[in-house]
Amino acid sequence: IDIHLEHHAPMPLILDDVLMTFDEPRSQAFFQLMKKLSKKTQVIVFTHHQHTAKMAEEFVSAKQVLRLA
Repeated sequence: IDIHLEHHAPMPLILDDVLMTFDEPRSQAFFQLMKKLSKKTQVIVFTHHQHTAKMAEEFVSAKQVLRLA
């Protein structure tokens, strides 16, 4: 993604439930990486797991985490 962004305009990165098999340390590492990447392009992560949304709030503003239902 970094190499692509060096040569092309940013486009959103959309991920759907990519953390369902990750343990907590890997999920935290993922969110650290996505926070860094979000400085270059929009990152959207979909999940239906409440604990994943809660963990996301540790890395970004709670205003950036949209919860439905």
